[in-house]
Amino acid sequence: MDSQYKDIDNFMWIVNKKDTEDSTWIFSNKDTEDSTWILNNKDTEDSTWTVNNKDTDDSMSIVNNKDTEDSTWIFSNKDTEDSIWIVSNKDTEDPAWILNNKDTDDSSWIFNTDDSTWIVSNKDTDDSTWILNNKYTEDSRRIVNNKDTDDSNWIVGNKYTDDSTWIVNNKDTDDSTWIVNTEDSRWIVNNKDSDDSTWIVNNKDIDDPTWIVSNKDTYDSTWIVNIKDTEDSRWIVNNKYTDDSAWIANNKDIEDSIWIVNNKDTDDSTWIVNNKDTGDSTWIVSNKDTYDSTWIVNNKDTEDSTGIVNNKDTDDSTWIVNNKDTEDSRCIVNNKDTDDSTWIVNNKDTEDCMWIVNKKDTDDSTWVVNNKSTDDAKWIVSNKDTDDSMWVDNNNDTDD
Repeated sequence: MDSQYKDIDNFMWIVNKKDTEDSTWIFSNKDTEDSTWILNNKDTEDSTWTVNNKDTDDSMSIVNNKDTEDSTWIFSNKDTEDSIWIVSNKDTEDPAWILNNKDTDDSSWIFNTDDSTWIVSNKDTDDSTWILNNKYTEDSRRIVNNKDTDDSNWIVGNKYTDDSTWIVNNKDTDDSTWIVNTEDSRWIVNNKDSDDSTWIVNNKDIDDPTWIVSNKDTYDSTWIVNIKDTEDSRWIVNNKYTDDSAWIANNKDIEDSIWIVNNKDTDDSTWIVNNKDTGDSTWIVSNKDTYDSTWIVNNKDTEDSTGIVNNKDTDDSTWIVNNKDTEDSRCIVNNKDTDDSTWIVNNKDTEDCMWIVNKKDTDDSTWVVNNKSTDDAKWIVSNKDTDDSMWVDNNNDTDD
């Protein structure tokens, strides 16, 4: 090597061989932290190009790794394309191309082996997203959003049924979504000028009519009628002017009535009534102005009444009543202003009454009454101001 290349850190070498079109350019400028570029190695046909140019491209591109024949190109050009392109993953031999071009396509394209997956978002023309041939399912899926024409989404070829599935959103006419052929005809319609509704007709197993309605001027509701196998009637309502509620009626198998209510002006509550297997009544209430409580009533196996209450202004308590296996009554109370106590009543095996109290202002005591094996009454007191004592009353062998 000539002495003029002695300082390798400020060395630029460009070779363009006319017969092979190999060009190899290694550039390392110590003052500018510019790039290193290796392009087209004649023996391996690898093209490896890494560019980090602080003033211009700010890009990094690696193409064709010699061991895997992967083509991996990552390009981030701050002024022009702002794109990232990755082609051919070494472990899967998938060609994957992700392109984000701010001035033209604004597209992302991913292409995989046994499936061709192409996601395109073109801001000036199609505004489309296209996914074709999912690798695990051999589905042919195409999702198109064309801003000037039909604003449509189109999915073709469902993996299990060879269904033709077509989802259309036409901005000027129906604003509809239409799914056809699953052995049922499904039609989802969102009509901007009329009822803003979503309608599904004929579920595949029982020919149920299922109707989901979102009416912009009145109910803002979602209504599902007749779910498969049970002919259940389910109604979910979100009424913007009144209840802001969601209501589901008649759960499958037992015709449960399930009602979930979120009323914006009053209760802010969620209420579920009648659990499907047991006829349990489960009620969860979160009332913003009063209780801030959560209440669950009637556990599924024993018709237990379980109430958990967290009252923000008063008790700050947690209350569990009637444990499922024993019909025990258990009450755990944490009252911020008074007792700061924990109280458990009726232990499961003996109907013992156990009371554990930690009172912040006075006794700092722990009190256990009626031990399950002996019917002993045991009281352990640690009083911070007076005794700092420990007292056990009624020993099981001696009646002490």
